Amino acid sequence: MTDFWIVDVFSVERYSGNQLAVFLHGQNYSTEQMQALAREMHFSETTFIMQSSEQILRQKTVSPIVPVRIFTPAAEIPFAGHPTLGTAFVIQQMILQRTVETLSLQVSAGIIPVQFTYRNGYPQLLTMTQNQPQFGEMVDVSEMARCLGLTSDAFDQQYPIQVVSTGLPFVIVALKHLKDVQKAWVQLEEWHSLSPRLGSDVNILIFTKETLQAENDLHVRVFVPEFGVSEDPATGSANGCLCAFLLKYGLHEPTHGGDLSFTLRSEQGYAIKRPSLLHLQGNLHAGNYQIKIGGAVHFVARAELLGSCQI
Repeated sequence: MTDFWIVDVFSVERYSGNQLAVFLHGQNYSTEQMQALAREMHFSETTFIMQSSEQILRQKTVSPIVPVRIFTPAAEIPFAGHPTLGTAFVIQQMILQRTVETLSLQVSAGIIPVQFTYRNGYPQLLTMTQNQPQFGEMVDVSEMARCLGLTSDAFDQQYPIQVVSTGLPFVIVALKHLKDVQKAWVQLEEWHSLSPRLGSDVNILIFTKETLQAENDLHVRVFVPEFGVSEDPATGSANGCLCAFLLKYGLHEPTHGGDLSFTLRSEQGYAIKRPSLLHLQGNLHAGNYQIKIGGAVHFVARAELLGSCQI
């Protein structure tokens, strides 16, 4: 019997992107057992489908809604991007086993719709629609420079440094050059002196418009010290926050809230040899944000637990 699947999300090919373990039969585990299994997997996130296959199939709706819980090795979280896409992929492929245009996951942050684009009957691209963003605390350049081990002149100061959340908060940091993004690293002592002011679950996204691959638009790194992940290879939630940030402040020249629409390719994970590609679709009109983050998913393995999970 298969207990869980391993998939690569936002992957360029198999063995790239962000790894995810998707457990079936999540309703059979306690919270403590789910956290222990997430620690054992030691991926950025592990998800648990909280309905049986029979319950999901009994919905018989055009767009099923499936409850899911998401854990990092350190804690349960309300929302994350690559777990949303990867779990939806497993549900469509291994439980529904039929073509659906949309499948929604019910997570702590709300109901997240996932759209499927197929080629020859197989999902080529999965795209999630994220919640309306919330814009939070501003951070001073000198503070962030100390946290990242950089000098203040590395920062693109046409943009603010600000906490943004579409379900999971990240402080968004614009840097001028690729070399600065590649050099950055979280100085934990400095970060832990700053982070209590920002919130206990806030993490860090840094980006530049200089890229490694000419066809891409943004180069991104994401650090997740608050959830026990030093660097994440592909982060849909953080890129959703980045999409909202660029809609609010402008992609090339700051617009400060004017209408804007774009489609961008965001590369991530190169620093840890997990090249990833995320598709960002953003639209801002009359103060309403539409944020869609998409990518490919590849199966890697299926597995069975040996014995019962006793915690």
